[in-house]
Amino acid sequence: MVEIRVCAECSKAFYTGPDENSPACFYCGYYFIQRSRERINTLINFTISIDDKKMPAMVKNYSETGAMILYMGEHLPVNGVIHLKVDSLSLDRAAKTVWSKQIDESKVASGVRLL
Repeated sequence: MVEIRVCAECSKAFYTGPDENSPACFYCGYYFIQRSRERINTLINFTISIDDKKMPAMVKNYSETGAMILYMGEHLPVNGVIHLKVDSLSLDRAAKTVWSKQIDESKVASGVRLL
C-alpha cells in the first residue's frame, strides 16, 4: 500500500512505498528517522576531519547519539567514519555516516551516529 507523507522541513507531500520506514523527502532531502532521542534544532559551525583533511560544516540538529550536518562538496560515504569537533557543544569524537543527501547544487546533508 502506498502512503502519503508531508515533509516536516519543506511541508510538501510525497508518496512512499510500504517498505520505507524512514524515507527521505523527495523534494528537500529531509530524512525521516524514528528516533529514540529528541533532537535539538540549531545552526552551529564546526569542523569535520576526514583522512587528515578538514572541512567546514554546520550542525542542523543533534541528540545524545547523533546529528544532522550540512556541508559543501561531495557526499560523505555511508558507513564512513569521520571526526566531529564542535567546540560550543564540547563535542570532539568520531561519528559514522548513516545517510547522505544532496540538498542543492553544492550543499549536502548527512546524518551521523556518534561512536
